[in-house]
Amino acid sequence: MTKMENGLCGGGVELTDSGVTIHWYYPWGSKHIPYGAIKSFKVVEIGTLTGQWRLWGTSNHHHWANLDVRRPKKHRGIVLDIGAMVEPFITPDDADALAAELERRCGIDPDATHQKRPSI
Repeated sequence: MTKMENGLCGGGVELTDSGVTIHWYYPWGSKHIPYGAIKSFKVVEIGTLTGQWRLWGTSNHHHWANLDVRRPKKHRGIVLDIGAMVEPFITPDDADALAAELERRCGIDPDATHQKRPSI
């Protein structure tokens, strides 16, 4: 069974029957987002100055990254639009596979263009 099949996506992200659970989102625990609450999402490129070295938190108050100690080795992430001022930013091990699974489970298409460098 692959990680995607059993719901574990790496980077503290887990897909459950009811939604996305982002582990270590808060200092005290996880955030669960029902699939119906996800309005859209974007696959984004990250780099040295744009979130790749941000292990947890944010620098711009519009995105929030959960704790992922392996983020410095990753080059892509996903920003979830849940209709709130702060959008969760996640870095699963395979952003494209997770985006395809979110498209299937949420019934929405990802943004057609990839953002080059968000400020995380």
